[in-house]
Amino acid sequence: MARARSWSKGGRLLGSVCWYCWYCWYSGATASCTSHPSLVCWPVCAGTLDMKELLKHKAAGEGVASFEGGVECSGVASMVDFLASDRYDILVDGAPFAFDGGVGLTAVRAALKAGKHAVLANKASLVAAYAELVELAGEGGGAASGATVIAPSFVPRLRFSATVCGGLPVVNMGTMDLAVTTATFSRIEGVFNSTTNYILAEMGSGRSFNDALAEAQRLGIAEADPTLDIDGHDTANKLIIIANAILRVPTRTSDVSVTGIRDVTQAMLAEADKVGEVFKLVAEARCDAPGKYTLTVEPKRVPRHSFLGGLCGWEMGLVFTSDLFEVVSMKIDEPSVVPTSSAVLRDVLHCALRSARGAPMAASP
Repeated sequence: MARARSWSKGGRLLGSVCWYCWYCWYSGATASCTSHPSLVCWPVCAGTLDMKELLKHKAAGEGVASFEGGVECSGVASMVDFLASDRYDILVDGAPFAFDGGVGLTAVRAALKAGKHAVLANKASLVAAYAELVELAGEGGGAASGATVIAPSFVPRLRFSATVCGGLPVVNMGTMDLAVTTATFSRIEGVFNSTTNYILAEMGSGRSFNDALAEAQRLGIAEADPTLDIDGHDTANKLIIIANAILRVPTRTSDVSVTGIRDVTQAMLAEADKVGEVFKLVAEARCDAPGKYTLTVEPKRVPRHSFLGGLCGWEMGLVFTSDLFEVVSMKIDEPSVVPTSSAVLRDVLHCALRSARGAPMAASP
């Protein structure tokens, strides 16, 4: 996508978007972004944003804050001051993951407190402070009575469909299409991490763990530090978001039992293969009683020809099992960042369209 179109209604300005380190991630150049926190704020009005020029700017080793229209923040305090202003309408958070939420959580808090929209590709803020952010997003949101939390479909200022399985609309389906009828989920299970899926498939073909990991890194899918992926934490973070947003059960990191794939051997894969099974890193939420779920992430043997067993290469997918919709399966093949980037754009457009229908956005800077 070379250009990002502006949004207008009868020629009327709808607002501006503040991207927090998002284009670093989008361009695959996260490592070259050394100006944290950095903000880029563009007016959303007549004209377009030239994505090709922006990517050239990043490829030249420049930070996003120095691009035309960017706002350089000298530190966290400067960033918070900016986010408290009326110079933008939507914060897009693509900051690197930090277990405590990091500076991304600070940015999202500031934006929501200022009455702005927040679109998240970064899972950290939701994992560290889901209930708080729903509360800040307001509009009837916040903690519901008992052990449940209002689903984000009722807090449209906070959107995060890109945080679970990239471009696959897991969050949207779970919080709106399936949840609107008060369906009760007996089980949600899935393969949420394409890196581990690729490594296990390659090991099943005879490659060693280290060789398969190195190849995934060479292809640019696995991170230079793959710990979050192979130790199961990335999958667990997505399960935490599902538990909070879809199951409406307050969930933190300590509530999930996590085992990664480091101890899976070729001998184990060969033994599974003899009986028509394969290993997958499976996330599961299993209902034990109303409002009570056991949450696990672990390597599991599954039938090769089952839905989860058939997820190959870079595919991710999950299965919803509920009383009303019974079994709903969905998957995506995502070998690049484009689907996840498109999910972020989808959320931004939802915010803009909501504003176009009557919810005011701030004036142009």
